Amino acid sequence: MRYNKKKKGVFYVKKMIILAFISSLVILQACNQKIKNYHIPKGAHKSEWLPALVHGNSISIKCQFSEGARYLLHNENQWDTNKLFGFSNSLWQNHHKNSARFGWRWNPTIAQVEIIGYTYFNKSRKIQVLDSLSIGERFEGRITHRKGKYQFEGKNFKWETPAPAAVSGWRWLLFPYFGGDEKAPHSMEIKLEYEVTDLRE
Repeated sequence: MRYNKKKKGVFYVKKMIILAFISSLVILQACNQKIKNYHIPKGAHKSEWLPALVHGNSISIKCQFSEGARYLLHNENQWDTNKLFGFSNSLWQNHHKNSARFGWRWNPTIAQVEIIGYTYFNKSRKIQVLDSLSIGERFEGRITHRKGKYQFEGKNFKWETPAPAAVSGWRWLLFPYFGGDEKAPHSMEIKLEYEVTDLRE
């Protein structure tokens, strides 16, 4: 059983390195800063299929949610966290082990989009509601990984949670993803701008 898990882990790393190499030929030079409309089709989770590498320990994002961010699932999955944007801890680690992202969900009780801090530290997950905003309202936030912490900052919030030491300066970008368990109940569009930088310890 241990051998199978180890073999599976090695295969995962090799697969991601190959995919990253292919995609980096096209996008590596431009992926530290980008403005894009991320589209999640109805019945899908992902907005992007190709991985992207960046170098830095801090990511700032600006985004707006369109009317498509409103949804009703009529079950407990309404309160699951959709993933907005963030990065893994390093090139070599699965993001379900160590990573930091902004998440979001539609809260029908207050009729607003909730912004959520979403992290993994040694496979332990933490979720924290940070802010809420109206449809069309601009959100700006930053995640920084330093001094053994993931630091989330925005106009109305500051939140820190434990993180491991960075293994290298290279990281995987983690793109918009709907769910949780549920797939997107309708087509969704998120206009997002990001920039990855190196902030000193």
